[in-house]
Amino acid sequence: MHTPLTPIFALLLSALVLANQSLAAESAEAPVLVTVAPLSSLLFRPRHSAPATVEALNQSDIVAQTSGELRELPIRVGDKVEQGGTLARLDCRDNELLLRQRQAQFDSAQARLALAQKQMRRIRSLAGDRNVSEELLNQSEFELADARAGLALAQATREGAELAVARCTIEAPFAGIVLARLANVGEYLSPGQPLARLLDHQELEIKAMLPADLAEPAATAQAPMLELGGEQFPLLFARLVAAIDPMGRSREARYTFADAAALPGASGRLTWRTEHPHLPADLVVERDGRLGIFLAKGETARFHPLPLAIEGRPAPVASLDEASLVIQAGREALVDGAALAIAR
Repeated sequence: MHTPLTPIFALLLSALVLANQSLAAESAEAPVLVTVAPLSSLLFRPRHSAPATVEALNQSDIVAQTSGELRELPIRVGDKVEQGGTLARLDCRDNELLLRQRQAQFDSAQARLALAQKQMRRIRSLAGDRNVSEELLNQSEFELADARAGLALAQATREGAELAVARCTIEAPFAGIVLARLANVGEYLSPGQPLARLLDHQELEIKAMLPADLAEPAATAQAPMLELGGEQFPLLFARLVAAIDPMGRSREARYTFADAAALPGASGRLTWRTEHPHLPADLVVERDGRLGIFLAKGETARFHPLPLAIEGRPAPVASLDEASLVIQAGREALVDGAALAIAR
């Protein structure tokens, strides 16, 4: 019973669609009111930061390398010692006695070799006149070789005894700070037994854990600094570890002090400026799955993609004239090619 009304509704619906299309076309053609600013006035170099710790490259338990009674331990906790400075002395009488024995064996081996050489010269001179047998010549050559081997063995054992005597004085392998005394005067020490803990206070590095996406730019960043309790220490980039921590999605970077150094073990913040200029994050918009900014080209809006942009972060800008006019207010409603009305 409603069939006769269907054409009327169809005509009304068609008229409504045409009216909406007309209004949409008029709206699309209407200029969008925007404000603009030169790119140069918006650029800045962001400063980033990451947790950092000052680490000593060496922290060692210094051990005895020979056995003996500990006679002297002149160091105290907190003392600074130079490389090669004396840390301790052991009773060395047993080692010195062994050295004298080894020296006597060496002297005997030298005398034996000298005799063998003298005998060899005599036999060779007689062999020239065919006055000695080949067997005697061979025997003399063997005795000479045996004397040479005996001297080499005596020299090696003597050097071992000299080393044992030298090890009675324990020296600092590097310049450092005494963190602990691990033995007492009068104790009998065995090889490998620790007697002091030493921390290197000169060979220092700063360890920083950087966000993975910022690690590479940080390697070429300007003016890296370590901030500790209101103090700033200029740094030099050393290296970037070629691995990502799966837990924190970060990469370890290492720095050294450019001038004055902080105390080992101190914790603070590594700060650095990016090398390339950036735009504020709120100017970046997304169009067709790409992030970028809108530029005013005369009275027309043009979308300029920023391939390195990350949503919510300041966006690096490259290869763009700093005199370009960046659209600020009104950018949210723009599409590429939209007509503009620029507020003055």
